[in-house]
Amino acid sequence: MKHQEYAKSQLGDRCTMDKPIFLVMHGGSGSTDEEIQRSVQAGVIKMNIDTDTQWAYWDGVRQFTTDNHDFLQAQIGNPQGEEAPNKKYYDPRVWIRKGEEGMVERCASYMVKLGCADTYLAQKPVSGSIPMLNGFIGVRKTPVEGVLGKLGKMFFGAK
Repeated sequence: MKHQEYAKSQLGDRCTMDKPIFLVMHGGSGSTDEEIQRSVQAGVIKMNIDTDTQWAYWDGVRQFTTDNHDFLQAQIGNPQGEEAPNKKYYDPRVWIRKGEEGMVERCASYMVKLGCADTYLAQKPVSGSIPMLNGFIGVRKTPVEGVLGKLGKMFFGAK
């Protein structure tokens, strides 16, 4: 916390924040709960956890393939019968979803550890919209025309 105190002293009376420096914890994957808590107390506002989220995604897929091994050996034929189909097991939408669920679970656990769970309302995107910092913007015409039009207004003003 000395770095925060030093920054505050250098900013003088203009600084009204206890933690004027916004810190990023690079390489946060694998950090203990105590290390995360200490970092947040020191002013960390962002933590990189890419390695952990990659593993969580893979682990969801790995667990699905382990649990359903006998259904993933051929298109037809499994423990339920020689002619039983396996499509619902090898369909990528099924096992990819297990990876996504693993990643969501890992991210949710970090949100709790970082103290940011339930701080923002979840927003469901409207079909054809694109995410922006302040919500979703609608897209008119074709998606490409709509996005280019919105981005053009953002960067170059209204036309």
